[in-house]
Amino acid sequence: MDFSARSTAIVLYLATVAATATAQPGRLSRPRGGIEIGMAAPSLLVSDASGPQLHLGFAPVIGGIAAWPLGPRLKSMLALRASAAVLRGSQGNAEWDAGRSSQIALQLGVEQTLGTRFGVSLAVGPTWLFGPADVTPFRAASSALHWGGSGGASWRVSQKRPIAATLAVDGFMIGGSSLNDPIAEPAWVRRVVVGVRYGG
Repeated sequence: MDFSARSTAIVLYLATVAATATAQPGRLSRPRGGIEIGMAAPSLLVSDASGPQLHLGFAPVIGGIAAWPLGPRLKSMLALRASAAVLRGSQGNAEWDAGRSSQIALQLGVEQTLGTRFGVSLAVGPTWLFGPADVTPFRAASSALHWGGSGGASWRVSQKRPIAATLAVDGFMIGGSSLNDPIAEPAWVRRVVVGVRYGG
């Protein structure tokens, strides 16, 4: 399955979930809002065996969420998150500053509570990645949109307030989106995000 086919499949999946939710209004209550703050660990953005590599540095992450209860321990979640990171290039023993990158992700998913405090979640959705126009993979305008997802866990730290510590691994597919994409072969970009969530 090529990149376009995967993108179409994800869009159809999200549309099906949204249609199912709107077709059963009795099941969905008023959404509960929340906010998230966190820090993403450094990660590899572009790897070229015969050329330079591009790394994302530590990235502060902030986001807003809306959650709809689907059952006693299950809820659907829509999250919008933004982050920014310093870009570092490297080749051999040489390293250099490659500018800054910003990232916006919109994800739809579900979270299952296990016990009274622990929860696990899965989500999918588009990610928009921006950076210097003279640095790969930002050379082509068509390379800004990527598809991906995340998997995570949460631990509610208070029984009286909706505060939870979160740990997630998110990722998106980069490269191969078009003939003009500066990265010909698609690859996954992954990062680990540690944070705190209030509400949701």
